[in-house]
Amino acid sequence: MENEKIMENVTNEMGIKREVKQILADVLQLDDMSLEAIGDEQPFFGTEEIPGLIQDSLAVLEISTRLADSYDILPSDLKQTDFVNVNSLVKFILRCKNS
Repeated sequence: MENEKIMENVTNEMGIKREVKQILADVLQLDDMSLEAIGDEQPFFGTEEIPGLIQDSLAVLEISTRLADSYDILPSDLKQTDFVNVNSLVKFILRCKNS
């Protein structure tokens, strides 16, 4: 029973991760990039040395809105620490779903 719960959580997390990547690809118009090419730890916002995935602040609003629609969360609940990379967004969504 416990193993089934663990597998369900892993499968659920993988599904959320894929959906987050799909939202990113749609909003950022990453037509030439596969979902697998979007790294789980790839920073959304870059530095001068390392460019981030998101270059437009309006994209953050659209991504937040799509996540809110998909997962019944408020965009205002997203904090800067939740919007770092794919993994941080997935953790945020899982926290919201489990609370």
